[in-house]
Amino acid sequence: MGVNSSQYGISPNGSFLRSALKQPIDFWTNGNPQIRIDTSGSLQFFNSPSNSVEPNIQLRSSDTYDVYVESNLIHRVTYEGAVVSETAQFRNDSGQQIFVIETNDKGQLEIKPNSTIDNPLIFMEDDSLTVGIGTSTSYTELEIEQNRTPILNGTSDPISNQAGLTIREDNESSVTLFGDNSDDLNFAFDGVHKAFISDNDGSYNIQSDIRLKSDIQKLHPELNGVLNLAPKTYVYKGNENSDVSICFIAQEFEKRFPLLVSTKNDLKAVNHDDFSVIALKAIQEQQEIIESLEKIIAQFEQQ
Repeated sequence: MGVNSSQYGISPNGSFLRSALKQPIDFWTNGNPQIRIDTSGSLQFFNSPSNSVEPNIQLRSSDTYDVYVESNLIHRVTYEGAVVSETAQFRNDSGQQIFVIETNDKGQLEIKPNSTIDNPLIFMEDDSLTVGIGTSTSYTELEIEQNRTPILNGTSDPISNQAGLTIREDNESSVTLFGDNSDDLNFAFDGVHKAFISDNDGSYNIQSDIRLKSDIQKLHPELNGVLNLAPKTYVYKGNENSDVSICFIAQEFEKRFPLLVSTKNDLKAVNHDDFSVIALKAIQEQQEIIESLEKIIAQFEQQ
């Protein structure tokens, strides 16, 4: 290449291409610029007359590779030695930035709603194979930072300001897990608060407020049904080396308490939580019998 700054144009022997007065060098076709070498040494490519001001692709002398669409930066790759940082911006038809994907020299990937926000929507780290949602750090395989707290209205109406993790079936019924100001883990079905696990002792608490219930009836006598139950010990098939469990056989249990047995995927399950209420009712009935017998015995003793 030529070294004399007073020279510009194309040398007779083709050894250099130089512009004068620190002007960029443009390559035109059909009256429009297609390629430009600017004064900083960047190589720029244009793909349409409407984009003659900002390039669609720009290779910078500072080891930066930029891609523009309609004057908007949508992709950038920065090379610093062997380290590569990459940014991709996605915009809607109006040119508004929808979200940004960024990688860095730590092997981390972040997806943000825009380039200025601190906490990303999704964070991934390739070394530890962890994923974070709403956080820029992840100490477990999946970590979710809840940025909103639902408002629990104490009724059967759906909770407002929905937050947390929702599992939905074909855009119909949904189950939501979320934290609250008490640091409890809550469960909601279709937006209605159903239960929570206490952060204090890990106890599972079912919502039992009278405002959530209708058609309230007293239980029928349950003592005979409880006395006829036959608890069993067992080991699950396919897991014979596990510890022995204690429970009821659902088919036997169903004969006494059909409301506490459900069937899913052709397999029967027992609702042990509600059975504790049945057992308490049986104890109350038994206590009434004991007190009645005590009165009879007392009467005989007085004779």
